[in-house]
Amino acid sequence: MNWKNYLIDIISVSLIVLLFIGFFQLIDYQSKNVSGDLSAEQLKAKLLSANEQEGQEMVGQLRNLIISLFGGFILTVLASLLIISYSRHLIWGIKWTWKWLGLISLLMLFFLIYLVPVTLLKVLIIKLFTVGNDYVNMIWNTLFSLIYLIWAFVVFKEFSHKKEVFSSISHSFKKIKSKLNLYAKEFGFALLILTLLNLLLMPLQRQFLNNNYLLILNAAVLLLYVAFMRERVLKL
Repeated sequence: MNWKNYLIDIISVSLIVLLFIGFFQLIDYQSKNVSGDLSAEQLKAKLLSANEQEGQEMVGQLRNLIISLFGGFILTVLASLLIISYSRHLIWGIKWTWKWLGLISLLMLFFLIYLVPVTLLKVLIIKLFTVGNDYVNMIWNTLFSLIYLIWAFVVFKEFSHKKEVFSSISHSFKKIKSKLNLYAKEFGFALLILTLLNLLLMPLQRQFLNNNYLLILNAAVLLLYVAFMRERVLKL
């Protein structure tokens, strides 16, 4: 187990979380400046009854809020992508170039596209079978998250050799196809380990339900699991 890589994961995820917390706090602060404690209807009535100067001030505040919302979100996402790409460069030991940012962006795009059929299939299964939504969600999300995670590790491994974005992605599918049995076994092993971790954490989850310490513990264990699986996939 490479503890240095695990520490890099913790630092990079913590930085991204802090970025989004700061962004949401900024939006919350500006929205309170605009509305105060007024409801949507009260704010609308105030805007309609305001004189010209007050109306211009409120419109200016709303404009600043919208600019902060969209501009801040874009900057936060870009900064997060830079953090992820730079941390992957440190983990995989390849010189950082803008190709890293392109690779991470494409992987995120693939993930969003991947979510569409996965979500549609999940909704279909829930409608066809009389199974609790929470139960189906947990199993379904776990299975398809693991599939994507293993594929992403293969892409990173290919990128570490080829150093080309599109070539690494295309070769990742060929690599998995050529060693399908190995990756299927690795998927089964990953699922088994994740199940055991959930069973081990279950007593703590019941004891510290809705506790911030539990959230931190779950995140730390999840990152440890991801680091462990990354090293296993690297050896395939």
